[in-house]
Order: sequence, then structure tokens, then C-alpha cells
Amino acid sequence: MHHACGHDAHMTILLYFLLYVDSLEECDANVLFVFQSAEEVFAGARELLPILQPLGIDYMYALHVTPNLYAGYFSLRPAKMMAGSLTIEIAADLVHGHAAENSGITDLLAVIDRFCKEYNQGNQRCIVTHVNTNGYYNVTASELKMYVNFRSEETANSRIGLQLLQSCIAGHPWVRDMEVTEISAYPALYNDETLTTLTTSVFKKRFGDQWVLECPFLFSSDDFSFYGDLPGIKTCYYFIGSYLGDEIKVHTETFDIDEKCLLYGLESFKVILKLVRHLKRSS
Repeated sequence: MHHACGHDAHMTILLYFLLYVDSLEECDANVLFVFQSAEEVFAGARELLPILQPLGIDYMYALHVTPNLYAGYFSLRPAKMMAGSLTIEIAADLVHGHAAENSGITDLLAVIDRFCKEYNQGNQRCIVTHVNTNGYYNVTASELKMYVNFRSEETANSRIGLQLLQSCIAGHPWVRDMEVTEISAYPALYNDETLTTLTTSVFKKRFGDQWVLECPFLFSSDDFSFYGDLPGIKTCYYFIGSYLGDEIKVHTETFDIDEKCLLYGLESFKVILKLVRHLKRSS
């Protein structure tokens, strides 16, 4: 299994931007480059908060490639842009026995599937991403392990959803005991409204109005959301198009990018540097 989401492209863009900033004869803004690990699942951004907080950062930007837009397009949104994410592991101890005398766990899985379908309404999602049991050819499982991901505009809503799912599973006659372990919890991603509006404006001026789109609220999540917890910081997260074909999707073995997006990503950071320098001079 491999992870394909464009992080190598992001690092490439940032490296070239670093070289660009280093080549400037003078720059009246301090630029910090964060090559952060573990964006997925374990929230590397959260671990960097105590390191970054004393640095007095005013503005923080991040970009992400998207196969849903052609290279040259940009997509961003002020205020709430992406969902919070709660990932948990459920380990259940099951009634089990010989297959001739026990119906197995299909009914329990059907109950969980029905819960997800009923829960996935409006601004909330519950997705089972992994199921593992110790069942055998003629022996029903005594253990069930699942990874479950909740998505919502508010993390608190996901925790309510988790309580509902726990009650649903614990009340099933085939479940003897259950343990829930939290893997990670990401807050929703908010873009500073003023900074994002200004960024949208300078992007449109540089690339053209038709190339800068308003991003809809997405059920994707990103640990960049943790950086918004730094006091006094203004954050802005945006997407750059990398479309290479309808079959290309993130987190799949077919994922790839139109490498022209690397140039657009670099140019967007140059535009942002000009904006930030202007903001610093005006403050």
C-alpha cells in the first residue's frame, strides 16, 4: 500500500520557493518554511505548535494539489473550508462458536452499515474504513476490529456521533464487550476571512478572475487546521489544480499530477510574499 496525495509535489513547490526567497537581494519579511511530517492521521502540525508559538508568526499559508481542477486553477474559501475529523478504533469481543451453531457477525455489520447510512445526512459523515476479524472457515469470529472516521463541521458533533455508534454496537446481542480508542481528532479548518479575501483578490489580479474559484465546504480534513490555534496568527489554505484525467483520484494507486501545477504553486507563493510584504509595511 502507498499513500498518494501530492505531498511530494507540495515539498517540491516549497523547496523552489525557498530558493527563490534566498535569491532575493533583500526581503523585508521574515519567511519561515515548515517541512512538516505526518499530515495524515497523526497530526504533525499539532506537535509543532509549541515550537512555532514563540516565533510570533503573523500569517501562515498552505496549498494542496487537487485532481478536480485543471492546472492553472486555484480554489479557496474564507472562514470554514473543511471538516473536522475524528478517527477511532473499535475492538469488540463477540459471541462466537461453530458456524453450524452461530450466525456470525453479518447481522452486526448490517446494523453498523444501517447506522452509517442514517447518520450520513447534512453536515456529518461516518465511514468505516477497515474491518478485521479472527473468524475461520467453520468458526465464527470472537473479535471484531474496525477503524471508523467521523467528519463534521464541528468536532463536538463527531463525538456525539461516536456515542450513538457505541450505543448501537454495545446493544447488539452478539457483542459481549467493547473498547474504543481515539486515534486522532482534527478541528475544522478555518481560513482567516480578511486574509483569504485579500489573497483571492491578488490571485485574481495575477492569474485572472476566471482562474480563481470559491471552494465549496469540503468533507476533507487537514491538520493545517491546528495552526489556526496559534494566538494572533492568520491562516489561509488553498487548492491548486493538478488534473491529469478522470481516473486520477487522491489516495489511490492511480494518483498522479499534471506537473505544470508545480509552476503555478510556486508563482502563487511569490504572489503571497508580495502581499505579506505589503501588509507588513502597512501595519
